[in-house]
Amino acid sequence: MEEFFRLSLPLWIAAFLILLYPWQIWRTTRLRKLGAVPLTATLSRQIRRLEWGTAGLLVTAWGVVLLFAYLPSGYAWLLPLEGLDVPWINHAGMVMIRFAFFWIVVSQFKLERVFRKWLKKHHPDPVCYEAIRVQSGQLLCGGAVVLLVGLFVTISSLGMSVLALAGMLLYYRNFGWRLA
Repeated sequence: MEEFFRLSLPLWIAAFLILLYPWQIWRTTRLRKLGAVPLTATLSRQIRRLEWGTAGLLVTAWGVVLLFAYLPSGYAWLLPLEGLDVPWINHAGMVMIRFAFFWIVVSQFKLERVFRKWLKKHHPDPVCYEAIRVQSGQLLCGGAVVLLVGLFVTISSLGMSVLALAGMLLYYRNFGWRLA
């Protein structure tokens, strides 16, 4: 069963990143072409920090997963927690990873709907632009946190627990405990 996780986890993370970032870049590019400019520099810096923080955590998690999948001797440096390497716990982690993937799919469609409503009503209003970016950051960061926790549950190590906690801290610092 561990071979299944070694082969499927890098594919899930790659699909997550491919689904998440090109869509975000495309949406942001469309907003800029319409002339929407950020309302305040402070809020824009906060949003950029959130987006880059989330991206950094996900790319680091992908590196950990690749280390787990293709270089098990290097993965030992991340201090695996052997007591949590139980099949039903690993399956629960995979369920969380799948849930995070579908969270992102639903979030992207929800954001597209909000974006289209914005285009019809407020062409191009910077206040709504910032609101869309904040909502986008909250939804996507929430999905990333669920993914990181799922990865920690699946491939339990001290390194993954640090990444999951960093994701939770990033979400908490930006949104408190409100759910997306």
